[in-house]
Amino acid sequence: MLDAYALVLLLLALGKLCQVGNLFTDSAAESLNRFVIVVALPGLVLQVVPGMTFTFDVFKLALLPYACSAVVGGAVWWLCARLGFERATQVTLTALSSIGNTAFLGYPMVQALLGESALPYALVFDQMGSFVLLAVGVPWLILANTAQTEKVSGARQFLNLLKFPPLWALLLGLLIAPLSGIADSISAALAATVVPITCFAVGLKLKFRLPKADLAALGIGLVAKLLAFPALAWMLAHALGLDPLAISVAALQAGMPAMISAAALLSAAQLKPELGAALVSYGLLLAMVTLPLIAYIA
Repeated sequence: MLDAYALVLLLLALGKLCQVGNLFTDSAAESLNRFVIVVALPGLVLQVVPGMTFTFDVFKLALLPYACSAVVGGAVWWLCARLGFERATQVTLTALSSIGNTAFLGYPMVQALLGESALPYALVFDQMGSFVLLAVGVPWLILANTAQTEKVSGARQFLNLLKFPPLWALLLGLLIAPLSGIADSISAALAATVVPITCFAVGLKLKFRLPKADLAALGIGLVAKLLAFPALAWMLAHALGLDPLAISVAALQAGMPAMISAAALLSAAQLKPELGAALVSYGLLLAMVTLPLIAYIA
């Protein structure tokens, strides 16, 4: 476990160093992420899902991201209103405190801290929860609460949902038996690229600049996402009677920092891009401390 965790930290640091040294173009991280989405993640899904038994516990686990997002996101929205934050800050904090980086960081960290046997649960939390919230929830939050409606189309996001390769791999994995022979070797090789490429790409995107006026908002977002969200997920998982490994995965996935893709979507709508980048970057830095603690406690 320590070796895997050290690898994640090293890859994140190497990505940041390469960013500082301008060793890659500005679009390199996006290109690497595209490879992961189109090639590597489908390979991981096809390694994990075929033959997986979908018990009632799995469906209860799939509901946790929605319940936690509703409670934490609603609390953040109310607090922002009470504190008189501008609407763009309110929307950004609500969205980024409600959806974690459960794929690009979640899979490597779950594997490193809980082992490969936890990956099926991690995949359920991400594909059936976080991804749907990203594809549907964030665009509609933007559309419903800002004047930038012409820049984000809910219908277009729904079409993007249908074109998402890991989703089709998930559907295929539910219909087929476990892979064998050449197909298994190929999917295993593709799945093995997820950790190094995603962690390195995340490191390339880290940015730590933020106006002083947004420090309070940053603090609220970090506390909500890194502490309140996993605490709520852990309590709900216990209340639902999930097995110990599922509880640990739920708490760990819930404790992932803000999702990079959600921050990019908000930035495209011109909603506090610096605050979004800071929530992702500082959140990831702090998560390197909080995630092992969550894994130990849960």
